[in-house]
Amino acid sequence: MLHAVDAPMPPEGPNNWSNETKEKHADTIRKMNEHENELLNMRFSWFTTLQGLLFASLGFVWKDSPLFVMIIISIMGITVALSFLSAIKLTRAAYNNLSQWWDKHLSDYDGPPLKALQLNSKMTFIRFFRPWRIMPWIFISAWAILLIYRIAA
Repeated sequence: MLHAVDAPMPPEGPNNWSNETKEKHADTIRKMNEHENELLNMRFSWFTTLQGLLFASLGFVWKDSPLFVMIIISIMGITVALSFLSAIKLTRAAYNNLSQWWDKHLSDYDGPPLKALQLNSKMTFIRFFRPWRIMPWIFISAWAILLIYRIAA
């Protein structure tokens, strides 16, 4: 289980912070949130690039190579997808930590919010279709189906 790490609080506490101090902390949390967004984007780019390279490799070895080469490529594709799912879990934990810190220490902040659109935590069906949530499962399924098809052929 991942846990947030709280920075030490000054003696006056967050409720007594000046507007300047609140703005400074809000800016820091926004920068950290932006950094997580950039990490997610880079991870998703690497994920899709690796999947594309693996599918291209599969195209070259489909008919002329031994079955074990196809098995290795498929296992690599599934492993890359599982690794990306793990990275997404860490990203979600980081977002949650930042939101919790914001809610705990900047609840009375009157400036712009942490996120432009704050959704409730309830997982709706349509939210599952966000690319970073569904694409790993699509690739895992595709690799598994191709592997089963090739072994059965």
